[in-house]
Amino acid sequence: MSTLDERAGGTIEQQRAALNAILDRQRRAFTSDGPPGADVRRNRIDRLMALVLDNTDAFVDAVAADFGTRSKAATLFTEVIGMVSVIEHTRSHVPQWMRPAKLMRVARLCGLRAEVQPAPLGVVGIIGPWNFPLNLVVLHLVRRGPHLDRRSQYLVLLKQRHHQPSTACARAQR
Repeated sequence: MSTLDERAGGTIEQQRAALNAILDRQRRAFTSDGPPGADVRRNRIDRLMALVLDNTDAFVDAVAADFGTRSKAATLFTEVIGMVSVIEHTRSHVPQWMRPAKLMRVARLCGLRAEVQPAPLGVVGIIGPWNFPLNLVVLHLVRRGPHLDRRSQYLVLLKQRHHQPSTACARAQR
């Protein structure tokens, strides 16, 4: 069953049940697969970049339909072009961000060593904002949010605000 099939458009209880089903499936996948390596993470970033670039026209049309007054050129620049460099930057730094962080540098003189290995803890939810429904969701998806350790790769559950039905539908179909 795809994510699109699990979208519920009725009561709050139906929507909650659909989101919980997706969340449970992602938690099971995270538990069984474990943390991904650098190659898997880069592959996921490459697939995200391809998805965004291959579907740019559909996303721009959907955002324009949702806002009604926003020009397609403005949407293209603010929603798509601005995120490409961030995605590329993230992809190029994945191995560097996966390295353990060494702690207690002074204590190493005494033979003590400590390090922190970045590792994801589970599934993260991202709720799309109303003003930039594609850009801010994808940037948080790539960065894993400003409050999360960007070196770890979490599984992410995306939820689009109900104010942009065309954008949510376009993203769900991709």
